[in-house]
Amino acid sequence: MVSQNTFLNTIADPNTKVTSDYIQLKNLDAATIELNGKHLIEASAGTGKTYNITRIYLRLLLERELTVEQILLMTFTKDATQELRGRIDVFIRLALSDWDNLCEEDSYFATLDKRIEKPQREFLLKRALLFLDEAAIFTIHGFCQRVLNQYAFTSGLPFNANMAANSSEITLQVCQDWYRSLAKSDDESFMLLASFWATPDSFVSSFSKAIGHTSVLSVVDVESIEVEFIALVRLASQSLSANSDLFENALILVKKGVDQEKRRDELLQLTAWLESIISKELSLLDVGQGKVKMPDGFFDGKRFARSTFKADLLEAFSAVKEVKEQVKKIATNINKAKAYGIVKSGIYTIRQQVIEQKQALNLLDFDDLINTLANCLNAGVSSDKISNEDFASDENS
Repeated sequence: MVSQNTFLNTIADPNTKVTSDYIQLKNLDAATIELNGKHLIEASAGTGKTYNITRIYLRLLLERELTVEQILLMTFTKDATQELRGRIDVFIRLALSDWDNLCEEDSYFATLDKRIEKPQREFLLKRALLFLDEAAIFTIHGFCQRVLNQYAFTSGLPFNANMAANSSEITLQVCQDWYRSLAKSDDESFMLLASFWATPDSFVSSFSKAIGHTSVLSVVDVESIEVEFIALVRLASQSLSANSDLFENALILVKKGVDQEKRRDELLQLTAWLESIISKELSLLDVGQGKVKMPDGFFDGKRFARSTFKADLLEAFSAVKEVKEQVKKIATNINKAKAYGIVKSGIYTIRQQVIEQKQALNLLDFDDLINTLANCLNAGVSSDKISNEDFASDENS
């Protein structure tokens, strides 16, 4: 049946494919790793990621003869960018001043020494130090902001926009306004929504990612839940019909007189109840809320706990028992599906109002920068042109 985390999904690019090809992992060697293509370096904290980045950076300077402006490094925080810049500075100065000793002590430098002549090496290292203040070392949002500012007319990025790490306060305020509006205009929908997300804070906490994205939302609807439940009920009904002889011999004929007729009647009641679900004569909400109880006496396991037919009966009743378990959840699932329909509409409303308020305040957050840059690239701004531009860094990026 429907799990709780499948009610609401964002629709990703339909052309995106996930493959399960075998990926062979190997230890990273900064002296020999290819300087082209794509590489995923996976490591936990303190295992030498920055150490190896500085070494790969030096190889790009020397072997590919790139300038510091042409090598883009991005990380998550300002502190991390400063650490990278400092480590690279120290490493280049060390290489320039003590190359011969390093070649004797470190196989990395010994390997590089065979690939480049001394005059060219010293020229490239001195050039890198001279322009190190211009190195393209950014936080992710800092890089996006720099590119968008440089292509302001193409990107449509407002000049002198106010920057914020996020727009959570605006989002919460808009959500609070939506809650109040819904409570006034549609009390029934509001009560259903509040039964799952009692406050705007809990709503934003649950759906902040969906609110922040621009993707289409898909929700599991009531009809899908009902169809899935009825399919299970139909399977249970078919199982009862297919095992009628087993039930007759193992559960009915073992009794006599009134008790025998009682069990036969219990089977008929169970069969009729299942058929009324299939024919939609019964409301699934009424069933789930216990207003119309499932007749479950016939498949009570205590009746055949010591029977020689126990294994066969357990298998024959498996679908019926699953129906009984799902009856406990069906009302909640239906109500939650209805609630997610309200959620979907609310998220679209909140998204639009957040955009309008941010525009009124001339405010951009980090997600806006990333999304705007992605949209510009998808719209045809040359990625080669962007990657080869001179992105001078600063302390605030």
